[in-house]
Amino acid sequence: DLHSHLTLSGLFSYLTMMGPPNLDRTPSAHSRQTNAGIWCFERQFEGQDQRPPVRLIIFDCDETLTLSTFLPNEDKLKRSLDWSSEWEEYIATMNFESPFTDSSRLTRLREMLSDLAEGDSKVPGGRALAVLTRNNAGAIACFNLLKAAKLAEFFSAVWGMCRVAGVPAGIYRN
Repeated sequence: DLHSHLTLSGLFSYLTMMGPPNLDRTPSAHSRQTNAGIWCFERQFEGQDQRPPVRLIIFDCDETLTLSTFLPNEDKLKRSLDWSSEWEEYIATMNFESPFTDSSRLTRLREMLSDLAEGDSKVPGGRALAVLTRNNAGAIACFNLLKAAKLAEFFSAVWGMCRVAGVPAGIYRN
């Protein structure tokens, strides 16, 4: 791997010469306020023991899973589930990691999503996790961003609320 053989100054020189891809801030209907924390909770209420447990959890992508969304302006990213890039780690870092925390936000996200998907004694079969996004690049671009961050494996489906010509509004696992 090229990156493992470079010193930090060598990596900086390489990035300066080659340059990472331009990442456009993908428009969404969300505010630009960011928050380094992630909260997941189930409300307590009288009679909850008689109700079925939560089996589906739906996340927004932009500024919920991501802190802010920056995507390369590549057509294949929006249209192909086979998209890949030598810059996936950089793209994942720019979208998911926070400069305001000492620990890796992506590591914490993976742990939380794994715990939610596995279930517990109340939900022995586990839970399905899905994404519903307003991202203007579409469902496939959102999936590819999750894949670059090594988060896609946790999600059963990704739906896009914005129409992108020639791109399906949703994708799901069989």
